[in-house]
Amino acid sequence: MRSTLRHLWTVPLVLCLGLFGRAQPASAANGAAPESTILRIEQLKPLPLGDHPTVVVHLTTARGIPIAHAEVVVSVDGIRKETGLTDSEGTAYIILRYKFAAGSHSLTATYSGSPTLDLAGATGTQELKVEAAALAIRTIPPLPGIRFAYNDQVYVSDAQGSIHIRVETVGSYPLVVLDPEGQLVSPDTRATFARWNDEVFEPSRDITVTGSRTLEAGFELSHPIRRVLIDDNDALVDRARLTSMTLRAGGTIYELDDAENQWLPANRLTRRIGTSLESQPRLYYVTSAIIDGENAVAKGQQRFHVLPGAVWNIKVRVYAVRFLARDVLFHYPIGKGIRLEFPDGRITETSFGPAAEIEIPSLVRGAYRARAIGAPGSTSLVPIALSRSQTVELPVLSYIDMAVLAGVPAIIALALLFIGRPHLFPVLRRHEPSRP
Repeated sequence: MRSTLRHLWTVPLVLCLGLFGRAQPASAANGAAPESTILRIEQLKPLPLGDHPTVVVHLTTARGIPIAHAEVVVSVDGIRKETGLTDSEGTAYIILRYKFAAGSHSLTATYSGSPTLDLAGATGTQELKVEAAALAIRTIPPLPGIRFAYNDQVYVSDAQGSIHIRVETVGSYPLVVLDPEGQLVSPDTRATFARWNDEVFEPSRDITVTGSRTLEAGFELSHPIRRVLIDDNDALVDRARLTSMTLRAGGTIYELDDAENQWLPANRLTRRIGTSLESQPRLYYVTSAIIDGENAVAKGQQRFHVLPGAVWNIKVRVYAVRFLARDVLFHYPIGKGIRLEFPDGRITETSFGPAAEIEIPSLVRGAYRARAIGAPGSTSLVPIALSRSQTVELPVLSYIDMAVLAGVPAIIALALLFIGRPHLFPVLRRHEPSRP
């Protein structure tokens, strides 16, 4: 019985020894070291920020025989990132899909070896250089001195209207145009933020940086313009008479008051092919200039651009009218002045100069009415459709005219009475008073 139990304990021991004996490689059984291996990493080019490097690893034995289907582990700065298998040529292509900060990183590739193939492990190292991204912000049109805040740091555009920012980490960052509502870039130039080139129209936004990129900020420029009114003879017209003026640029209507200098946008921003912005000058059309209640310009015939220090010489349709008052029958000068009713209903009285006449310059085109004043006799309103310079004669039926007009019919009637009736003359003579 005891001998049987001893045999039962020896069976498991023999089985274990047999299993462990077979698990040992032949070299270990023979006491020889595993064959050494060589792991080589191809030289890595500098990596732009945001790109994903492809690590190329070559694994061979010391005799140069490729090792296929071997697992290679890649670590960056001591942190395991990715694994890959070698192909039949002993080459593994391993893409590292991670966001690496700008700077120098230590990259390590490790092969653990294969006891079954009697192959030792191997390690290779390379330096991974990640280049910082370049974020460029350009102002359209180029404007110096425009302030931006990127990631809570203030930047100012240079003489070419550009800002260059070094970005070392991929991410989303706040970007703000400071003072977007009219920055004075010069005494006669004001810049107002309009839009970004990527269809964002707010001055404050977030920008995602995954690599180098250029962003454009479009600005609308404004300049003060001075308006001068002139007539067809280039003579100045008093601008105080101007009530309002209307301009059209593109699809926008601008209503101007009577201030001497007006700030007007000088450009408009358009998208060219792609995502770039282009600044184009605005062309303004004068559609109305109200003087004395009438439009004194032909709609859309005068065009102007807004430029620094611009002076617009706007031709208005005003004309000189020479007024004179004359006696109806004898045509001699008469009266002291005229009463003139303007198209807007305003009435003025003006005294005559010598010879009962006066010239009034710069009367706007329209319908007027005038009459002579201070004349002994009867006057009437004369309608005037003013469309050119002209002379207007105001008729006056004087008392002399009235007497003549009343006496002539009486004389004619008497003449008709006595013509053919000579016998009436003795009767008249009998009634003549006796001479003393």
